[in-house]
Amino acid sequence: MTSLATEKRKGHLRLRAADRGGRGFSDPPALVPEALSAVDFNTILESIYVAAGDPVADVESAFSTTDTTPVGGIPLDAVRICQWTWMCAPPPLGPNIHANTAGYGVIAHAFENILGP
Repeated sequence: MTSLATEKRKGHLRLRAADRGGRGFSDPPALVPEALSAVDFNTILESIYVAAGDPVADVESAFSTTDTTPVGGIPLDAVRICQWTWMCAPPPLGPNIHANTAGYGVIAHAFENILGP
């Protein structure tokens, strides 16, 4: 995959569309089916965790997974991935699906919201 292949559970499928020739940036509605696929996958995982009695942090919302509102012509979900992961970083750091320091902070805050301080 190329530069926007993205973060595992919170957008992997959704940003693949943006990666294909920039289609997601020039055609934000193209991201919607991809975002919904990520949401469907997250819903399956969440149901498994909840059934086991485990709390679930809402990283999907924290990363604006379903928000394709244009920000400077780029969908917000893609902006978040670029801000909070290494997906838009040039080699040797990127592209990389893992969160950067800011992204891990966002993830930690989502866990804090569900678990408490």
